[in-house]
Amino acid sequence: MSTLVSLLARELFLLVLLSAIGAWPAVLAGRRLDGVARMALMPAFGLAVALCVMMTAVWRAPTDKCAWLLIVLAVASVALAARRLRGRRPTWRRALLQPLLVVAVVLGVSDAPLVHLRSVGPVSYGIADAAGYIAVEDGMRTQSEHTAAAAAGVPVTARRDLVESAWQTYASGFQQYGFDTVASSADSLLGLGATQTYSAFVIALLAITALGVIAAVRLIGAARGWAAGLGGVLGGALVAGPFWLQLSIDGSEGAISGLALVLPLTLLGYLAVRDRDRAELLLLALLAAGLQTAYPLFVPPLAVATAVVLAGLAITRRRWGSARRPELTRATLILAGVLVLAAALSPVAFARNVRYWHSVAINPLAYRNANLPVYDLPTGLLPSWLLQTRWLYRLPHMMSLGQLPASILAPLAMIAVIALALWRRLVLLAGAAVIAVAVVLAYATFSSFACTYCEERNLLIASPLALSMFAIGVSLLAASGRAWSRGLAVAAAAIAVLAAAAQVGVGDEYVIQASFAFPPQARAVIARLPSHPAPLSLAMEGFGQAYHAPLEDPAVYAAVRYATGVPPSLPTESDDFSGLAYFGGPSPAGAQFDPAYRYVLTRLAGVDSGRATLYRDGPVALQRRAAALDVLITGGVETASSRVDPRGRAWLQPQLPLALWISGTHTGEPVSVRILAAVTLPAREAVRVLNPHGVRTRRRGRRLSLCADTSGPGAFRRFGVAFSFLPLTQPPPRGQAYGTPPPPEGLRLLSVRAAARSCRGGEAYDWLR
Repeated sequence: MSTLVSLLARELFLLVLLSAIGAWPAVLAGRRLDGVARMALMPAFGLAVALCVMMTAVWRAPTDKCAWLLIVLAVASVALAARRLRGRRPTWRRALLQPLLVVAVVLGVSDAPLVHLRSVGPVSYGIADAAGYIAVEDGMRTQSEHTAAAAAGVPVTARRDLVESAWQTYASGFQQYGFDTVASSADSLLGLGATQTYSAFVIALLAITALGVIAAVRLIGAARGWAAGLGGVLGGALVAGPFWLQLSIDGSEGAISGLALVLPLTLLGYLAVRDRDRAELLLLALLAAGLQTAYPLFVPPLAVATAVVLAGLAITRRRWGSARRPELTRATLILAGVLVLAAALSPVAFARNVRYWHSVAINPLAYRNANLPVYDLPTGLLPSWLLQTRWLYRLPHMMSLGQLPASILAPLAMIAVIALALWRRLVLLAGAAVIAVAVVLAYATFSSFACTYCEERNLLIASPLALSMFAIGVSLLAASGRAWSRGLAVAAAAIAVLAAAAQVGVGDEYVIQASFAFPPQARAVIARLPSHPAPLSLAMEGFGQAYHAPLEDPAVYAAVRYATGVPPSLPTESDDFSGLAYFGGPSPAGAQFDPAYRYVLTRLAGVDSGRATLYRDGPVALQRRAAALDVLITGGVETASSRVDPRGRAWLQPQLPLALWISGTHTGEPVSVRILAAVTLPAREAVRVLNPHGVRTRRRGRRLSLCADTSGPGAFRRFGVAFSFLPLTQPPPRGQAYGTPPPPEGLRLLSVRAAARSCRGGEAYDWLR
């Protein structure tokens, strides 16, 4: 199955499933919504329902045992919707092309870089948060939250399964994982692992966000004709822009799932305030429950902005003498009832969020102590990032003349259209209030804690609101009967699309050249893992020895675990490139490593280990242990990405001592480890072994050989040796302006083996001949 077909199948599965679950709530929505707007909101309603139900169910049952609830919800919702719509004739079939077109654009643009890389993901550029979400999604398939939280106190060395260990850490804390419950359940229904669906499901969430923009334009903008079509399609297509691409490749699943519900929630809030219909109030509470389940960080700005807007309405109405005290009291009670119902609809998430909000509000030191990403966010260019005319990772401090249009002129033009929308539709001031509160919170966290990540997170909610206002403004311009107004609408749409498209091109180059995408070579080799009646004993080697190790190491681990049904053995004492960051960091060897492994999945296929290679694809190989003694490389080397170096070469680094684990040893048995390296330095450059005691070395031309005796009890022994030389820094590959530089070269590891004899005289080098 091709990469594109695989991605589209998984994306459409989730969209259709959530749309079916949201069918009945969409039918119950206010009469002011037309048929297209209801269709556009169906997956958002379904997402909110699925979040509340599955988050509560996972508290007591793993998703493999409760995933059927999604099918029951979908069937029941479609049946109830069909019953309510019986006898009605749809009049919106032509307009249905708008949401279909937007979904096609969002999925197509978002899938393009993955198709180019022949990978279904996951992807990582600056942040590898996808690793944590993958571990949670796979872990909750076999353990409920209650069980996982109870097991969190088990010592690290006693934990065999690192995926379950990561899930247990999440379950015992208050980190959000709302959408993980839905994604994990969908994985169970599809029979796939999280590494196979993560990127597709995140892209599906982008499509849900885009459909929310269409609903906003049809409800608040020009509701009919080509004007609504232009604004809705424009705003929805912009969700495929660089702002969303950056969130996707940084693994911000939680934030994206929350953003998918922001616009539907604000629209239902508008309808509920206007009509005070019971069904609309219930749906408002449902969406609020879904949002607090998906991403609780977005709740405070929405809550504060709601209070400000309602207070403003009350003051205005009292000033004009149209409000009475009993009426205001009733409105307050209704709002309180909605909030209580939102908490009751997702009680497990609310209990976690109380701890989360308390920690954020009471313990500001958490910002300083946490290992959070650092962003470069020039204040004057934040509108260009939020409106998608500039790529986040290329916001300049000093602008050239060529950068002026995308950095200043284009966002100013879009802001002018937003101002027009605010002038023509005063109800949009509620969205502006949310943006204002988000800006205040972002400034407060940055000024108080110097936390650029906190600033960026608080500002995220502004982008979908601003984009929907811009789309509404374009639709209002296009709906005018004047030719110049229509011309301005077309010009504004062209500016936004061209600016976003240019930055999407930049973002795609970042993905293609400099990001990690789950290698198709590793996927192909994992698919060839042998099947046995007994659990497969397999060790991993080298996946934590590259720049993108924080995602590559845990993602490959999770993929192997799902393919074989048992966790692979993984050395956890070395962590040169933070490959164990989402598995709790380095830890002493314990139950997670079995020295009696029979097979090895290695990322270092270019290093001779003496094993029998069963299957190889580029730098990844499945090997079978050929002797009782076997050596695993656990640290001290660096590899290039699979796209840059398909040969699987390992380069020794002077700042990283070479770490080896020799398995198959026994107490008192003489075992020597023998290392062969190729010197690629200029002839005048010397290579020294820094800890030569007990290590025999010999250099013949470009070959450097080492032999050392090992000792100690147990089924495996550790050996380490460091080298001193001046490495040769390598430039990025030709034509890759954003590519990650390859590892510094100078000393390439050729072979590592162990022998059941000592290093004595010439015998130490017989194996090299």
